[in-house]
Amino acid sequence: MNVMKKTLVILISLLLFTSSSYALPVEQADLPQAVQNTVAEQKIGIYIRLVDKRVVAGAELYDIEFASEASIAHIVVSENGTIIEDSRKGTYKPPVNNI
Repeated sequence: MNVMKKTLVILISLLLFTSSSYALPVEQADLPQAVQNTVAEQKIGIYIRLVDKRVVAGAELYDIEFASEASIAHIVVSENGTIIEDSRKGTYKPPVNNI
């Protein structure tokens, strides 16, 4: 394999590796204030079961799982507090861990 092909293979590998996302557990108190505010607005009558942080293309996203006696809901919130995905509205796609 020549140098050009090796370089191309390395660059593609790095791109694939660095663009993957993975989730890490986060304490609710460690969330950015904007995310905490959004979570507080969304959790009326239900409790938070899980909070995970993932980085996708350099953007920090927070996966929040709410639960009540009757149901479970998931939202994905950006670092600025914007809801990106919401299972209650059919827009939630579970993250895939690529480790």
